[in-house]
Amino acid sequence: MKYFIKLTALAVVLGLGFTACQKDYNPTPGVEVPNPQNPLNGTFSCLIDGQQFKAEAKTYSYDADNKILVMQGTKYAENRAPGVYQQVVITIPNYDGAKRYNITGAANITYISTSEQGVASTYTALSNENYYVQTEGNYKGAFNVVVANASNNTERIIISEGKFNFE
Repeated sequence: MKYFIKLTALAVVLGLGFTACQKDYNPTPGVEVPNPQNPLNGTFSCLIDGQQFKAEAKTYSYDADNKILVMQGTKYAENRAPGVYQQVVITIPNYDGAKRYNITGAANITYISTSEQGVASTYTALSNENYYVQTEGNYKGAFNVVVANASNNTERIIISEGKFNFE
């Protein structure tokens, strides 16, 4: 009986040892599936004409071949009306790590606002050395800018106290 218990214990230990060494099953070997980015992770906020904008969906992407960093935050309408949202998009071509990127060609900020009637208004950053995107890490930083309506340049919106953190 002693040998039976010892033999059973040895078989269990060996069985567990061999199963622990197996690799996870991969139904598509050789095909890499990208890790989807969770749009709820991170923070993206600012004041838009003094009103708090806290993004509910946030994304970022970096194209290493072309050195382009794009970050965006989207805030949906409080009543959750379909297709109604506000969005701030930051684009930094020639991204070169943590530093200040002036809105004079080194960076761009676009603001998009849609209404319940389906009208979309697009505002683009005005070029000015006082407007900037300051990165403090790969995906963390601050921004301030004035944007003008693409179809009516006299209609302007101040975006201030902007902060993002995807790290």
